[in-house]
Amino acid sequence: MFRYIVRMYSQYFEVKRHLIKLIPMNPTTLIRRRLFNQEISRPQFNQPEDVVAWLGAVQAQDYPGGKWTIATRLKNARESAIEQAIIDRKIIRTWPLRGTLHFVTAKDIHWILQLIKPHIMRQHASFYKRSELDEKTLTKCFKVIVNALSGGKQLMRSELADALHKKKIQTDSRLSLILYRAAVDQLICFGQKRGNQFTFTLLDEWAPTSKTMAPEESLRELTLRYFQSRGPASLKDFMWWTGLPKSEALKGIASTDERLTSEVIAGDPYWYIPTDTKIPTIPSRAVLLSSFDEYLLGYKDRSAMMDTIHNKRINPGNAMFSSTILLDGRVTGLWKRTLKKDHVHIDATPLASFSKSDKAAISTAVDLYARYLELKPELNFK
Repeated sequence: MFRYIVRMYSQYFEVKRHLIKLIPMNPTTLIRRRLFNQEISRPQFNQPEDVVAWLGAVQAQDYPGGKWTIATRLKNARESAIEQAIIDRKIIRTWPLRGTLHFVTAKDIHWILQLIKPHIMRQHASFYKRSELDEKTLTKCFKVIVNALSGGKQLMRSELADALHKKKIQTDSRLSLILYRAAVDQLICFGQKRGNQFTFTLLDEWAPTSKTMAPEESLRELTLRYFQSRGPASLKDFMWWTGLPKSEALKGIASTDERLTSEVIAGDPYWYIPTDTKIPTIPSRAVLLSSFDEYLLGYKDRSAMMDTIHNKRINPGNAMFSSTILLDGRVTGLWKRTLKKDHVHIDATPLASFSKSDKAAISTAVDLYARYLELKPELNFK
């Protein structure tokens, strides 16, 4: 196995012997390190933007769930504080990784998009070709969008569609592709909500460029962000999260080898950044995870945190995930919320069964979630 690893990695960089320790990591240690590095077992941050910066990006196609992902890693979190960070333009919502909506800090959004754009362009080229959206047509679309949004305007999808229609640009099945490409090109991002509707605004007006990097520097920085917050993780995990090809992912790991340590799990190296801080034991408390929480979605292989026999219940299809209940670092149940006028109702469903102590821990977690929403809790076990 060692010779295989050396042969594969030497195609891209000179392998240093200290990088790979052939010492199997105990699964319990893996979970402990991930809970700690993900800021779940012992949160250290007070500000939402600091959590997002630590994680690099937070999956957020489920808007309430994305905010709760941030909150589970904050001290004394309140939804209103996270919403305010978005209003204050400290956190930006756009499509930086894998064609999926994420929260990213205003300081990081430009260099991340610059790094990822070439790979996104290659991956989605066929979609744009089939939709007859060549560069000339997209340039025309972008001119209309920029004119419509200039001066700090924030418009909904329907309003941008109307602006394009006035210039005789057909959008019916193409609007999502147009807006997505405009976001990847660093033209637009999401603005403030208008009622229950999301708006778009110009990225350079909303979050002017504050940090530029050379491609090698940005690749190194993204690699460090990933392994500092999600390690121990494998090459495949890193490729999954970033959407980078193997060659680029390997270059990223090579560029950070003085910071990374690797241990072997099931024959594969898993990287992480060592810390002098004592890593706490796995907490017995329950944690309510959002449907797209980075504790699961940050990895391609999630078998350490959940039994694969429950895959279909957790991931029923159509790229959707259920909100999960974590006990002792592993997924043991599902939860669903219903918002009422003055309280939040939570239905908790076990994947197997809940003990009396499990239910007590879940009840405490529900109380924490209700405080985050500033509502009263109501819990029902299915």
